[in-house]
Amino acid sequence: MNNESFTTVWDLMSGAASAMDLLVQGRPMHHEQAAYLAYTIAEEMGLNDNLKRLAMYSAVFHNVDAVCVDPEVEKNGKGGLYEIGTSLFMDVPETRNIGLVVRMMNGNHQAEDLARKRGLSDVAAVVLIAVNASLSINPNKPVLNQVATIVKQVHQVYTGEVSNAVLEAFDRVAEREFVWMDMLFHPQNLHKSVGNIRGLSIAETMTLTKIMAQLIDYKSSYTAMHSAGVAATAYAIAELLGMSDTECMKMAIAGNLHDLGKLKIDNSILDKPGRLTKDEYNTVREHAYYTYAIMSQIRGFEEITEWASFHHEQLNGNGYPFHLSEKDLCLGARIMAVADVFAAVAEVRPYREGMGRNQALDVLLDDVDRGILSEQIVDVLKKNYETVNGYRDKWCRDAGKKYYDAVHRGVENE
Repeated sequence: MNNESFTTVWDLMSGAASAMDLLVQGRPMHHEQAAYLAYTIAEEMGLNDNLKRLAMYSAVFHNVDAVCVDPEVEKNGKGGLYEIGTSLFMDVPETRNIGLVVRMMNGNHQAEDLARKRGLSDVAAVVLIAVNASLSINPNKPVLNQVATIVKQVHQVYTGEVSNAVLEAFDRVAEREFVWMDMLFHPQNLHKSVGNIRGLSIAETMTLTKIMAQLIDYKSSYTAMHSAGVAATAYAIAELLGMSDTECMKMAIAGNLHDLGKLKIDNSILDKPGRLTKDEYNTVREHAYYTYAIMSQIRGFEEITEWASFHHEQLNGNGYPFHLSEKDLCLGARIMAVADVFAAVAEVRPYREGMGRNQALDVLLDDVDRGILSEQIVDVLKKNYETVNGYRDKWCRDAGKKYYDAVHRGVENE
């Protein structure tokens, strides 16, 4: 079954676009709008299927480096972004061109030279125009009354900077009223043109969601390894319980994406060293719902969505955001809840060091006594502590190395 279609590229990209929208306050559907327009312009130019899809994917992730702000540059008052987000795409052969196009869009001269050699300059220009046109739309005013102004602004900014072929294709697309209406209200209509693109096996899905997990975690150095730890713990426990290979991989995918909603939370809260205020804690509590809202859009993720987004529910019914109780929580959700707590207490946080075996188990067993966590799952972890923690430690070390390598490269690039 691992080579069979599990979900589709379209569904996963749509979910990723919704997740990236959490980074842009007040701009719902921005990344999907940009993807719609980028694909449409590329199609008008007559670009081949691979380049059209690259334009779409790059538009979805054009904001990826905004996840990680360079603290050294900020400290010196210079502004600027790490290229940590794009480095994740550059490290995977299948997604390398996405990272290259986004870096070129953001003015990386090395990326510009390489993109030209690969014939990707026009793709980067298409995405730039699509992104800026999407951001120029005022959703509170009739969109067709804005088109002339948007087209004029695009020409003012990009004439002489991009090829005439890109600008001419944009002009032709801009004349079609339905394009702007689709962008504003139904950018998912792009699906009618591109179809599902192709199916993804569960192994491919696991690889791509690992990139998303890293983006989620890299918002803060203190969470740079958290999703990897949750995914590893959930995978190990599922394996110990005799779940199938496919179910174990689904548990890992759920672990990768369980904190997807945290993309919406400001770093001042995520990095706060002291106790959160009530308002700050309520802000954090929202993340589980956003995880649910985004993942429930992805076909093939029905079980994974529940496992991932119910990780803060409690057997006693006092969890959030749905206040489910023991009768409502399946095995996968119970595993994920234990995995989240275990990974959190075992890793370093702003306010404490990571806990050792006895201290971590004390926290988990106390949660069992209070009716929060499943006694069955905690017992499996306790009896197989070295095995489970070995998985967690290895996956976290791998994730941590990727993070600190990316940070090091970011400092050098400045």
